[in-house]
Amino acid sequence: MKEDINAMICATMESLKSAGAVDNAIGAPIHLSDGSVLIPMSKISIGFATGGGDYTQGQRTPMPIQFAGGGGGGVTITPIGFLCCSPGEEPGVFKMDKEERKELFEKLLSVAAGVLKR
Repeated sequence: MKEDINAMICATMESLKSAGAVDNAIGAPIHLSDGSVLIPMSKISIGFATGGGDYTQGQRTPMPIQFAGGGGGGVTITPIGFLCCSPGEEPGVFKMDKEERKELFEKLLSVAAGVLKR
């Protein structure tokens, strides 16, 4: 039974590890025409749960081990800002609050809707 639970935990962690990869926290650089580079940054929150049990204990007749278990998890990726590097200037970090993220998301949706209408 211990090996079954370990296998479930390992499988869940491997799945979550790929979702929470560094590439998702620090995005691909965006090169602007003036030579500036923006690097998106995100906060990643990961959670998971797993469990199981052996259901042969207390049985009077010998039975093969009956194990039942399950596991799952989730990942949330929240954009938090940009690292800006411009030629001849010190790099700076621009943080976005919740309202700014909402406005950015709404703008992206409106642009996507316009592209889909074409």
